[in-house]
Amino acid sequence: MGTYNTQADVESVAGANNVAQYADINKTGVAADITTQVTLGSEWAYEEINLYARTAGYYLPLQTPAAVTPTSIRWLAAELCSIWLLEASGPKAVQGQEGHIYWARRLRCYQTLHRLQNGTIKLDAIIG
Repeated sequence: MGTYNTQADVESVAGANNVAQYADINKTGVAADITTQVTLGSEWAYEEINLYARTAGYYLPLQTPAAVTPTSIRWLAAELCSIWLLEASGPKAVQGQEGHIYWARRLRCYQTLHRLQNGTIKLDAIIG
């Protein structure tokens, strides 16, 4: 399993304090446990993106001809990871309008994935 993003990417889109709070599911403050959760969320985002990209005909893992992750995919993965961390942190975190504070981000991510899948957007990535 791979990832398209780093922990620093997730912290850039969601804020380092928020990521630490959401990823600390046992509320212990142990950095290694937080990193493990971020890794799990990143791996989930990787697989989620690949589910859509696979049906769009892209070579997996997604990469440009220069063998780097397309920037749009890197940031999409970071967004998806931050949403996964929030949702995995428990029911109290997901209360609010339409489910949780990242609901609009969630919708935007899945709209992008659907557009990728149906070909209305094209990545600078290798077709397989």
